[in-house]
Amino acid sequence: PGVGHVRYSSDGVNFRFVAATSQPFYRTDTGLLANYTQYQADLTELAPNTDYVYSVSVNGQDIGAAGETRFRTAGPGAFKFIVLGDSGWGDPRSDAQGLIAQRIAAEKPALLIHTGDLVYPMGSFEYYQRNYFNYYAATMGSVPFFPAPGNHDYDIPNAIPYLAIHSPRTLLLVRLGGRAFRVHRCASVVGAGSERRCTNASLAG
Repeated sequence: PGVGHVRYSSDGVNFRFVAATSQPFYRTDTGLLANYTQYQADLTELAPNTDYVYSVSVNGQDIGAAGETRFRTAGPGAFKFIVLGDSGWGDPRSDAQGLIAQRIAAEKPALLIHTGDLVYPMGSFEYYQRNYFNYYAATMGSVPFFPAPGNHDYDIPNAIPYLAIHSPRTLLLVRLGGRAFRVHRCASVVGAGSERRCTNASLAG
């Protein structure tokens, strides 16, 4: 893997740099056609209610983004958010999912919570790329995106692809505008056949 960095600024003039950690994924494990590397950088000491611009590079080469490379931090006052679920059909005979993804990006929400079943028919690396990232990457570049796995994400034993791509936390707590959003996931799914409930999201005052 190369060396990844994130460069970010609130005024477009004075930039801070953060090194990224990296995790390689090999095609023998993922079933994809090529190896790939996942990078993670943590941006800290951000000012509230502030717009930031950023760029991503690996080995000094800028990496193009699918959408806007800017974001706004949380602050007091009213805000708009989107809750989405069962989104990952990726039906080539329909443009419905693409239209929904475009509408979400146009709304510019403060955050998005996905309540599960990110992909169908199963949560493999291939389907996450095809039916998840290909549709929502433009939104993820500028909007905090908080998913929880559903039963189809667990159709791969122990939801290994989901947990490799996302945070492994069993409880995600997001605070914004005086509200707390809690996104839960189960440790495992048992049973077969009909819908198996394993995630939930709640809003606390």
